[in-house]
Amino acid sequence: MWTCDKCGRPVGPRNDAVNLDFVSQHGTLASPVEHFAYGARHLLPIGGCEGSPSRAQYLPGWPRDTRGYPYTRGNEHTIRWAYIRLWELVS
Repeated sequence: MWTCDKCGRPVGPRNDAVNLDFVSQHGTLASPVEHFAYGARHLLPIGGCEGSPSRAQYLPGWPRDTRGYPYTRGNEHTIRWAYIRLWELVS
């Protein structure tokens, strides 16, 4: 299990923003080599870690990122599909 680059706590594969990015771009989970290069980050907030609001904002029920990152409607379908696919790949 990898650790979050923000909070240093363990990141499960289903709550990993790096995995979500790889699924959205390549249709597959990040490999150990890719995780070594990019690290890991909580996607959704957990135990005091804010996660990745810029990615989570595209998921149903999550608020828009208020830190200045834009919301690009064109990313919504891709991120939502990748999140569903991420759960299928890790099941």
